[in-house]
Amino acid sequence: MLRSGSIRGALLLGVATVSALPAVAQDGGLQMVIGLSQRLETGTNTGLEVPADGSETISTTRLSFGLISATEISRLTFNASSALLIENSFDTDGVVADIGSPDLSFGFTREVASAALEISARYRSDDVDAFDSSLSADERVGTLTDSGASFRLETGRTASVGFVVGASYDEANYEDTVDPDLVDTRTARANGDVILRFSELVTGRLGLAYSHSEEDNAAQTVTDTATASAGLDYVLSERLTLAASLGYTEIDTEELGLVDTSSGPVGRLGFVYGMSNGTLNGEAVVSRSSDEDVRTTLAIGRELALPAGALSARSGQTRTGGAGTDSRGAVIWR
Repeated sequence: MLRSGSIRGALLLGVATVSALPAVAQDGGLQMVIGLSQRLETGTNTGLEVPADGSETISTTRLSFGLISATEISRLTFNASSALLIENSFDTDGVVADIGSPDLSFGFTREVASAALEISARYRSDDVDAFDSSLSADERVGTLTDSGASFRLETGRTASVGFVVGASYDEANYEDTVDPDLVDTRTARANGDVILRFSELVTGRLGLAYSHSEEDNAAQTVTDTATASAGLDYVLSERLTLAASLGYTEIDTEELGLVDTSSGPVGRLGFVYGMSNGTLNGEAVVSRSSDEDVRTTLAIGRELALPAGALSARSGQTRTGGAGTDSRGAVIWR
């Protein structure tokens, strides 16, 4: 990649053209989408360095191509894009150009009354700050290649007993970074659930989940997490639904050849209350992870359905044994 940091330009110009698509293609039909976008960024000392850096200008022209095939019971999508980057800045030898930032995605879903199948895959390589613009100056340096695939199958959707199985694999590879916390990781997950529909009002769930994660840090950390859980959803009224789950998690963490095991109960208690213009929801969650042991979270949220969009707000408290108590909150407008 050309950039080594985030660009906070004083001037931003953009233009994009894409062909319009209906929500669903004709039965068995195939649709093609071609998109073109242009972005120009320019600024001086965008990293707020002392002494100040010079000026820099980056032009990004992105071309995208997509295919969509949809029927009443299935949908297939494929998207691919890449960008032509032209940069003239204080850390380049004049004007340089490069083709990069590939982004590929694939998705397939098939859904009938009694079963559903979902398959997806992705591949993206770009500057680290293109994935998260809130990173610090050191965290922004370098490139990230993110890839993964997932699979989910649900059967018995109309029966008293149903089954759900799923699996996923995610991989993150970093290059030219300076932050030691940005390390290559690989994570594989698998889960299975039995859904018990006792009545129209009561639904139970028994689940097993397992994950295996490897980090290429100095300690060569390997983490294995296994969780068994049981849950119950109860429709108390037309407006109020209660949900509760209780489980047990065991985490094995290996660093420098030494294995540390932690285990304990996990659980969740929540509710959703329907209102005339949205919902009110809340939850209490106890979770465990290899890096912070036990986390307890209490949160309440409100979602509003408005004529021009949707507004949601959420607020709560979270506590861990090492970091203490902290507040959480979010306001989202769509």
